[in-house]
Amino acid sequence: GLGNAYRTLGRAEDALKSYQSALEIRQRIGDRRGVAVTLRNLALIQRDLGRHDDGIRSFTEALAISREIGDREGLWTSVVAAAVFAE
Repeated sequence: GLGNAYRTLGRAEDALKSYQSALEIRQRIGDRRGVAVTLRNLALIQRDLGRHDDGIRSFTEALAISREIGDREGLWTSVVAAAVFAE
């Protein structure tokens, strides 16, 4: 999505805003899997911006949602993304 494009271009603040907007929309429409995906992306950009505590909260929420909905791929992606986060 747009947030990923901004992140690739090094436009972290724009990526953050895009992920936050996407998160609000996905929450509003009840897209739990989409919320988890967006939270993982949000966590990575928060890390890039030095907002580590926010990133950890985002990862924790993404992991919990993936577990709640039985999304094994989401669980795996969260674990891998958390490893990247820790680098």
